[in-house]
Amino acid sequence: MNIGVVGAGRIVRFHLDTLVDLGFAIHGISARKNSVGISNLVNEYKIPNSFDNHLELFNLELDAVLIASSSNSLLEILRDAASLDVPILVEKPLFLDVSSQDFLQAKYPNVMVGYNRRFYSSVKKLKERLESSSGGNFVLNVPELSWEKNPSRVSVIENIRNNTVHSIDLIRYLFDDLEFDLSELSFNGRNQNINLLVPVWNRKFNGVINLSFGAPAKYSLDIYDNESNFGLSPLEDYYEFTSIKVHEPTESNPIRRYVPFSNDEFKISNEDVKFKPGFYLQSKELLELCSGGKPKISASVRDAAQVSQIVERLIRLIKP
Repeated sequence: MNIGVVGAGRIVRFHLDTLVDLGFAIHGISARKNSVGISNLVNEYKIPNSFDNHLELFNLELDAVLIASSSNSLLEILRDAASLDVPILVEKPLFLDVSSQDFLQAKYPNVMVGYNRRFYSSVKKLKERLESSSGGNFVLNVPELSWEKNPSRVSVIENIRNNTVHSIDLIRYLFDDLEFDLSELSFNGRNQNINLLVPVWNRKFNGVINLSFGAPAKYSLDIYDNESNFGLSPLEDYYEFTSIKVHEPTESNPIRRYVPFSNDEFKISNEDVKFKPGFYLQSKELLELCSGGKPKISASVRDAAQVSQIVERLIRLIKP
């Protein structure tokens, strides 16, 4: 399978490693003129054709296209690539403004949007566990810009559009028909941190997204039903606690501790260890599209548009 690649940034190498491992031939690549990264990629992956215009790349005989250029160019290039009528993997977020409104009913059956967290082995395990759950409560912790104290409004908005979208897509994928209540929310700046609690729910679960900026923490999803406490912590690792172990006081720790316990230990898949998590199975689904299959896990253009609508509503809550 010949694939054409648009973009030469840091993320592209993660894609190329999995594509090559699956047997794709990197037939050509394009990036902006004078791009430093493209020459390195051409040499490292022995790419026979390189261009500074994606339209020239699209003149090649291609079986698939990867679009991993700058965020503000993704939608324009996707529109150009759609006429090729080949499977396309386009990086997220795809939309950076309210233009997503025009794509809420869009039909691009051969387009996958690169929300790779859907493909984590931990997420697969959690999705299966949720199907057997009778319902409960959950908390999704999304600590953004945790290395940057007192982040600016510009930094927060850019991060929401480029990174928070990952978490919004993931929670929508895990919990079917999820509703978001953004009607009376507002960001509060206290102690140099910006925080927001977003109530969400579907017919089985009630939850909250704890979105913070500038507060050191880890991404996690904690779910509670009548049987156990389970989830992702961090997102690459699945856990499930089914009982409690009591640790009696000791000289070094004079406090009795009640520690959640599990008999089963989750093992991250080899693909998520060898490659950037989620990328291998994401590329494998692209390969299946090239063979006439249909997307099973990947986000569609419509999914990406719906995520964009949510984040744009979040952004409007941020006061100057």
